[in-house]
Amino acid sequence: MVIRSVGLGLYIMFVYWLSSHAPGMHMLFFPTLGAFGFLFITRSPRMPELFGIAGGAVLSSTVGTVAYALHGGMVALFCSTLAMIWIVRALKLNAPPIIAVSLIPFFAHPAKLWVAPASVAVSLAGLLAVMALVYAVERLLARAPAALPLRQGVRMDADN
Repeated sequence: MVIRSVGLGLYIMFVYWLSSHAPGMHMLFFPTLGAFGFLFITRSPRMPELFGIAGGAVLSSTVGTVAYALHGGMVALFCSTLAMIWIVRALKLNAPPIIAVSLIPFFAHPAKLWVAPASVAVSLAGLLAVMALVYAVERLLARAPAALPLRQGVRMDADN
């Protein structure tokens, strides 16, 4: 779990740095990225499940963006939230941050509507790549031979 936590922390730090220093990248960093990362490090490393959650988040961001584009008010926010609750339950995704991602356009007010879903997709694709790397490192470390213990009763200063 330590390797996963460090990997997640480094990734979030990188995305924050990138979003604050590169023009046009400010939407790569969003608060629920940390929640997705925590879900990914605490669940079993089954990539198909994680890809499903990431896909649900991109779908959620798209639904929220469409609702925002149609009418950026409270009714659209309400409809987007209800639609995403229904989709999460219907697809049995069991990842509440998916619903939160649909709200990004309502507080970020993107100038270009495609930026919100694209940012979510890129951020989560990077997170999946980092998690795949972390899981591979964990598997390698689990297979590595442990240090050979000295046999009991053998003195290192004795001549054999």
